This record gives sequence, C-alpha cells and structure tokens, in this order.
Amino acid sequence: MSSMQAMANRGWRRVPVISTAVLFAGLALLATVAVFGSDHAMDVMRLLHAGVDYHPDPSHSFFLDGERSVQCARNTGIYLGAFLTLPWAWVTGRGRATGFPPMRLGMVLALCFGIMVADGVNSLVADLGYRAAYPPNTGLRLGTGLLAGTAAGWYFLPVLNGVLWQQVDERPVNRGVFWMVALWAIELGIWLAVIIEVDWLVVPMAALTSAASLTLFGSVNLLLLILLLRSENRYERVQDLVKLVSVAICAATMQLGLLAVLVRLVVAA
Repeated sequence: MSSMQAMANRGWRRVPVISTAVLFAGLALLATVAVFGSDHAMDVMRLLHAGVDYHPDPSHSFFLDGERSVQCARNTGIYLGAFLTLPWAWVTGRGRATGFPPMRLGMVLALCFGIMVADGVNSLVADLGYRAAYPPNTGLRLGTGLLAGTAAGWYFLPVLNGVLWQQVDERPVNRGVFWMVALWAIELGIWLAVIIEVDWLVVPMAALTSAASLTLFGSVNLLLLILLLRSENRYERVQDLVKLVSVAICAATMQLGLLAVLVRLVVAA
C-alpha cells in the first residue's frame, strides 16, 4: 500500500470518531428541544450570538420555517466555512498539518476572501442609502461568507496545529484541489438548502451555526491558553487536550453570553 493510500485510510478512520461526536451533539440538541421546545431552543441559540451579530434589519438574515437565522447570512457562512475545515482536514488525513495551502490555491482562497469583502462593501453602501453596484441579497451574503470562512480556516488551522502537537505534519493543510472542490460541493449543498428554504433544517442549521461559533471562539481560547501556560508542542493525542478544550469551550460560552448581555444593555440604554 502506498504512503498516500495509507494516509487516506488513516483519515477515513477518523470518520467514526467525528460521526460519534456529531451523534452526541444531535442527541443533546434533541433533548433540549424535547424539554424546552424548538422555539425556546432557537431563542437560546439566537441569544448566544446576540453579542457578536446584532442586526436589527432582518433583510440581512435568512428564514427557514418562518424562523430568522441565529446569525446574519454572511456571518453564518463565515463561521460555517471556517468550522468545516477542521473535520475536513482530519477526514483527508491532514488533521495535524502545519503547512499553508500552496501558492496557487492560496491565490484562489485570497480571491474568495476578496469577493466576500467586495460584496460586504456593496451591501454597506446600500445600507447607507447610496446607490450600490447591484442589489444585495441573502444568497450572496451566505455564499461569499462560506467562501471567505473556508479560506480563513485553511490558514488558522496550521497555526493552531503548530502550537498544539508534539509531532506535526509539515505538509499543506489542504490535500489538493480535488478535496477543496469536494468541500465546496458540501458547502454548495448547505447554500442550496437555505436558498430553496428546506424548512425542516431550521433547528439543525441553527445548531450547526452555534457549534461553529463555539468551536471557533474555543479554538482561539485554546491557542491563547497554551501560549499562556507555555505548553506549546507538548501534546501527542487528542485525548491529552480534553481538559484544556473543555475550559476553552466553557470560556467561549461565557464570552458569548457576556457580549450578548452587554449588547442588550447598550441597546436598552
């Protein structure tokens, strides 16, 4: 068996682990919905993002089953795009990679980020009452957010890996163009589900967005914790990080909650 095949097999062996994590997250969500009802679950998830995504204008959000998204469309795309790079890197055998994407792919990712910035500026111009180059819409906000989030994720993950692991993989975090296109295909499916309004996805979509937010804030906290504790490159297994990850996620939850309270106080004032 070639080294590439062996690497791919190791990557796919991560799928049961990831699937188990998703299953438990899904069961936790179902339990929350069963106890409090879907309306209350949506309120909790919407409150979680109130501090980092305060948009009184509903035109910046998308709606499923009559429920407004827990974040604006663009931020939903950014958070989901960045979040999806993490499991995707592990599935493709690059979970510990510290190399940035190669130059050509990096230029494509930079273009993706630039498209999001351009669309954001166009949307801001329209919000300020000036004539925009084209009418802003939710689909563009979500789509460009997904592209930009994915681009950001491919550059953040190598930095995080370079601080975490005792033994690192110096190859680029992205395995190649084929796998990049495959990830974009998954994101296209998410985008289409929102555009055609698949209403039964309202709670799963909100839960996935919330998981993405907690994961990204938690990842930044984890990075800062390791630097603060001066424990760089001391970890061999994922299990070695359980305590630190728990602290980082709890801190992320408190940070988001505190920001939500502060925004409510400012708005009320």
